[in-house]
Amino acid sequence: MASKGLIKRVRQLQQKKYRSQTNQFVVEGSRAITEFIKNKDAFDCVHLLTTKEQAEVVVHRGVLDHVVDVGPRYQSVTPSEMSKMTGLSTACDSLAVFQRKLPDETAEEVRQNFRDSQLSLALDSVRDPGNLGTLIRLCDWFGMRNLLLSSDCCDCYNPKVVRATSGSLARVRVRYADCLGSELRSLRVPLVGASMEGQSVYDLELPLRLKDGETAPDGAGGLVLVMGSEGQGLSNEVESALHGLVSIPSYPFEGGDVLDGDNEAESLNVAMAAGILISEMK
Repeated sequence: MASKGLIKRVRQLQQKKYRSQTNQFVVEGSRAITEFIKNKDAFDCVHLLTTKEQAEVVVHRGVLDHVVDVGPRYQSVTPSEMSKMTGLSTACDSLAVFQRKLPDETAEEVRQNFRDSQLSLALDSVRDPGNLGTLIRLCDWFGMRNLLLSSDCCDCYNPKVVRATSGSLARVRVRYADCLGSELRSLRVPLVGASMEGQSVYDLELPLRLKDGETAPDGAGGLVLVMGSEGQGLSNEVESALHGLVSIPSYPFEGGDVLDGDNEAESLNVAMAAGILISEMK
């Protein structure tokens, strides 16, 4: 049975200010919970809550095998109590609260991670939780462990983002930059941005050249793809830091299959576009 205090604390984590104050966040669903529990270096399971009906499933999937000192952390709750803690219209059968372990990497070590990676992703003003969650999942699918976000992007620990990642957030290192353009420049690696005005990704020649006066650190071989929001695209500050722009060509209807009006879509969803570009550039 969950106490009123626990229900209140879990419910508060739906709000960013409480997540920021505590460095805690909520994960729902046993499969996603398992992924975070496995990454003990980055996350600590504070509370693990299931309904009685789900308890056997959690044990069967080995979720508890990954939790140290599970006794005081694991509780069985009623569906009514679970519904008071969830952010979903229909509550899941399992919910966990995780504590983020703050990384002890220096700023230069974080930058070196980007330089050592074949391809990384940066996002400029992507505020939609569903899009951000899907982009994190894309990074995980393509083995991209580094994701850099502008400070006005959606909080990656927003429950909607966490759900959309399907556990991938447990494996992707997400960093926020106060000034994305400056941080991108400090990486000293080629930067390519997605833009309708860019050259076709199918004609892109890699590696890109750095700008005159720029030098790459010894051994640096990374490339960073920068995606902007669907409504605004890349900011001027970010675009000025880039070494090239890339686009995905559209293929309008041909012949008599054209409907009245425009014969092509206005744009692609940012996550859909990122998937196409990453697949071509990897």
